[in-house]
Amino acid sequence: MASREPRNSLTLFGKVDAVLGIFSMGMEFPYLFESSDQIYLKYCQSSQVKPNLVSTDQGVKGFWIGSPRAKFVGIFFHGGGFAMDGTKSHIDLCLELQRSLDQNGIELAWFYSTYTLMPHATYPTQFCEAVETLNYILHDLRRDPSEVILAGDSAGANLCLAILSHMTHPATGAPRLIVQEPLKAIALISPWVSFDHNWPSVRRNEHKDIEATDATALWSRIYLDVNPTNYYTEAARAPEEWWKEAKVQHTLVLAGEDEILLDPITAWVSNFQLQVLCESPERWTKIYALSRRPPNKNWPAHVKHISVDFLDSPEKIAEQLRLHEVKADYIFFFAYIQPPPKEGGSIWSAVEDLVRVNKQLLVNFLEAQTLNKSIPKRILLQLGAKYYGLHLGPAKLPLEESDPRVLLEQNFYYTQEDYLKDFAQKHNIGWNTTRPAFIPGAVTDASMDLCFALGIYATVQKYLNQSLVYPAGFTSWTNVQNLSSAATNCYLAEWAVLTGAAENQSFNAIDGAPFTWESFWPQLADRFGLPWTGPDLSESASAQYHDVPFASYDPPPRGYGPLSKAQAKFTLTEWAKRPEVAEAWRKIAKDNDLRDKELRDPDRIFGFIDVLLLIPYPAVYR
Repeated sequence: MASREPRNSLTLFGKVDAVLGIFSMGMEFPYLFESSDQIYLKYCQSSQVKPNLVSTDQGVKGFWIGSPRAKFVGIFFHGGGFAMDGTKSHIDLCLELQRSLDQNGIELAWFYSTYTLMPHATYPTQFCEAVETLNYILHDLRRDPSEVILAGDSAGANLCLAILSHMTHPATGAPRLIVQEPLKAIALISPWVSFDHNWPSVRRNEHKDIEATDATALWSRIYLDVNPTNYYTEAARAPEEWWKEAKVQHTLVLAGEDEILLDPITAWVSNFQLQVLCESPERWTKIYALSRRPPNKNWPAHVKHISVDFLDSPEKIAEQLRLHEVKADYIFFFAYIQPPPKEGGSIWSAVEDLVRVNKQLLVNFLEAQTLNKSIPKRILLQLGAKYYGLHLGPAKLPLEESDPRVLLEQNFYYTQEDYLKDFAQKHNIGWNTTRPAFIPGAVTDASMDLCFALGIYATVQKYLNQSLVYPAGFTSWTNVQNLSSAATNCYLAEWAVLTGAAENQSFNAIDGAPFTWESFWPQLADRFGLPWTGPDLSESASAQYHDVPFASYDPPPRGYGPLSKAQAKFTLTEWAKRPEVAEAWRKIAKDNDLRDKELRDPDRIFGFIDVLLLIPYPAVYR
């Protein structure tokens, strides 16, 4: 390790149009701003800390914030489009994170990389320097991968993902990198995962984001130079399989809703994210997935699917468990059956059938564990928003785990939860329940998933050359709700069963951001390239709407107040039964060789999304 002089470079605060013009003329600009090194030296002087700058023959450049002998080491790559140096805010972020962790008894030191900037070098120089930086930490300093964190914002996060790719898919021409075990974590702030500006969020947020699209387009071209783009430069291009063996224990991705690159970041997260449990084979050495239907994709070797019908007798289920030698420490129970609704009733109107069949699912399965002598340490049962009586009318807000049960009618969630508690007490084990709100996810033929039904609606409307018509009225259009992504639910479930202090407790499970159709509907239409229409507020349009009752009890679940009703031009269940829709689906299915040639079972497929589209009162969790 050799000492070095601080480098000079360009730092830009905000969007400065004059600089863009200078960049377009070869990026020749006098270095008027302080570099990261200069900011660092000022910090060291004011804090009376001895500077520790690093420069190696392999191209590693940077400085230490904290002791290299700290328990954990974080490598930070700053953003700036590969053209601009880091700022004081980057260093302040590292210092604040260091202080915060120290207050919680976690010792962390940062190695702040000052990689070469454009125009002095282009790809793959920065990528190679980033790889050598990790080599320096792992091999020169002999740090264990489980003690190392990669972090970066924007272009820096781009380098983090390039390193992650290089670990499992060595890039031609890049330095050799041998990492036997997963890194501790990777933290990505607004990662620059795509150079493509055709994403809907680019147009949607063009005047909201501080990032200028013309600047990022120019910088990405200069960065690539004569090189073609690839999975190392644009992580969003990589397929899901590319990330299958990613060597990292924990992943944090932060992105704002007004960012121009929000869509490609979301797309990358979707591709990167395998089933939560599959991300930690060192924690979950064997996963048994039990269901009636086979899985719709190939999973890692430590995941074993077993075909089981939970409506079979406990004896028959236990026989299957013995046959496949199933002995699990933790059970996550997500099974649910939606019985046909009563004639003219809502999706959950067949109350007695809901209670009977869904309790039986749980009873049969857990009694089979007793017969198989495979009682686990902890059982988690997923419930939902019906726990608060939201399907019966407006409830007290915000919805909290401590809220009393709503006893206006039978509720299969209460029946299941009571049985689970009794079973756990009888066998001296722990239990958990989670209560998500409306769930978006990606599961084939999921009747309780809003994405599946909306995808069908938008696809058929586009085929028919019609706009995406919002079917409900203004109250539902502006109504605030919460969503609970499938991934968030799984992360919470994993945390709950592995946390001793969480034993025998229930937890709300939401993503944390408010949701309205007013905000989402234009984005859905944009995704499918469709024109759209919201509620018609003209006086002449009132005759097109009919009332849809949304409260069966007076008073409603909150115990007071008026009943609630929604207005709708039509429901998606009604839409799906139209002859022209059924015929359009047949043609779409034939042209694209889809599995389902008929648009079957519309009450089951569209009943849930109708509730979410029409609900006229808020569903807000705490």
